Amino acid sequence: MIVYNCEEAPGLSPRVRQAEILPAKSRLRRKFGMNNRESHISAETQSVSLRDCILLVIIFAVALLSASCKKEHAEDRVIATINGEQALESEFKLFQKVYALKSGDGTSGSVSKTELLNRFIERKIVLVEAKKRNISATEAEVSAAYKDFDAGDSGSGFPEVLKRLGISQKDWKQYAADQSVFEKTLSAFAEGVSPGDDEIKAYFGAHLKEFSRGEQVHAYQIVSDNAEAAENIRKDLESGADFEKIAKARSNSPDRENGGDLGFVSPDDLPPEMSQAVFRTEPGKLSRVIKSDYGFHVFLVKEKRKKGVASLEEVKPLIEDRIRRSKAEKILASRLKELGGSTNVKLNKIYLEEIK
Repeated sequence: MIVYNCEEAPGLSPRVRQAEILPAKSRLRRKFGMNNRESHISAETQSVSLRDCILLVIIFAVALLSASCKKEHAEDRVIATINGEQALESEFKLFQKVYALKSGDGTSGSVSKTELLNRFIERKIVLVEAKKRNISATEAEVSAAYKDFDAGDSGSGFPEVLKRLGISQKDWKQYAADQSVFEKTLSAFAEGVSPGDDEIKAYFGAHLKEFSRGEQVHAYQIVSDNAEAAENIRKDLESGADFEKIAKARSNSPDRENGGDLGFVSPDDLPPEMSQAVFRTEPGKLSRVIKSDYGFHVFLVKEKRKKGVASLEEVKPLIEDRIRRSKAEKILASRLKELGGSTNVKLNKIYLEEIK
């Protein structure tokens, strides 16, 4: 990779230095024939003066251009090219922030920057392959990927999490779009992979402890900005209003699109103040209004599950997805090896040294 050095501007003579600019006033004074007692400006000295002024203007312009180049270089560098497609430093920084977000603790943990760069490049290779295959994401898929993460139970605090990590809504949406394309390409790699019944049963038998569960409830929620609105909603629900319709019309939580359906949750899935109230609520009943960092919640408990081992039928879709994903990842690893061999990847060696 060619890395342009913005320290020097082409065409600028080595003789031109900042030191030459400093005594310009005294030179002009001599060339103009000026002293403490008199000033005499001839046509000849005017010509010389003009040349000096032009020289100063050129030097100043070059300095500005150099400073601008340095700033641009510092803000966003090409850290790699993949079949001619540029991978920018800003994209890698976003990748690191999202990785920290997914890790749950806001850090990259024990994963080094070099390893993260490898994962980033692998992802870019897949995206370049997707472009070659004309794989793209629909608006609905991007929207689904965009909402895939939340910052807790309601997701209403998610924008604050993004802000804290320095991720703009625009960048997050672009990352979500790329992730949707990545997932579709991964699925294309694993097309036709479908686990059989015997494989599913074997997986279930080998992971019985994993499918053991504590008490669970199937809960729905409505989230409001203030206590008064939440209390009014609860009164309407007590009077017989349809919970899902009210959730779609008046809830602030992203799950309002599903009528507030949270699915089955365990006590550890909820903050303590919510968990206690929800698990004390009987099926078919409403919880009291509960305050959290995300707003004011009203829960509806639809069903309760006792502690025990999930049935095969309950977890079959999950097992199918896990087996399919495991096989897809193996196929992806193989395809990445093939693509890596056929893909022209050039890394910025200077940047590699910087992140070690």
